[in-house]
Amino acid sequence: MELEIIFLRHAQSLANVGRAYPGFHPDDPPLSELGSVQAERLARRLADEAIDAIYASTLIRTCQTVEPTASALGTKVRLLPELREAGTEIAGSSLQNFSRLAPSSLESARRIGWESVPSLANESEPQLAARAVGALASIRSEHPEGGRVLVASHAAFFGFLLRAALGLSLPEPFAWEVTNCALTRVLLRDDGIPLLLSANDTAHLL
Repeated sequence: MELEIIFLRHAQSLANVGRAYPGFHPDDPPLSELGSVQAERLARRLADEAIDAIYASTLIRTCQTVEPTASALGTKVRLLPELREAGTEIAGSSLQNFSRLAPSSLESARRIGWESVPSLANESEPQLAARAVGALASIRSEHPEGGRVLVASHAAFFGFLLRAALGLSLPEPFAWEVTNCALTRVLLRDDGIPLLLSANDTAHLL
């Protein structure tokens, strides 16, 4: 069955604008004030769409980004450590962060044992590509009847996710510039030929 994946880069974080974020791990910055506004606009954009599940990395900025959308749709966020940013040293944010900033993700965070999740600090490009393929395989296995899912990840990992979704492999040249809180839609079709529906869509941020 066909599965539409809406890929999302997290909204603007404090790190994106060079702001300090005391109390958070260097790899785990929260959203900026503008990022929080972007997340609310995203929720308004997606509130009327039939979205079967929301997936996010285990870092707080992706979870904050999809929190308003999850609340609007009355659903919980499913965390996938495989969606983390490239070069990330920590497995995920703290439960305190989820409870305070992204409660829709808290239940999933509690089910994941951070001690069993490896560091991603020294991945090679082939390893990043393999992680992206694995992340998409995990998501597809959860939706054998198809549908539509929202997948929130990060800028440096985004190109690897798109490669995996479009069936491109290394060393295929492929550059992908993605804006904070932008949407990119890919339809995984029954005939095995993926269809890029839209790319880097920021209409909801205007």
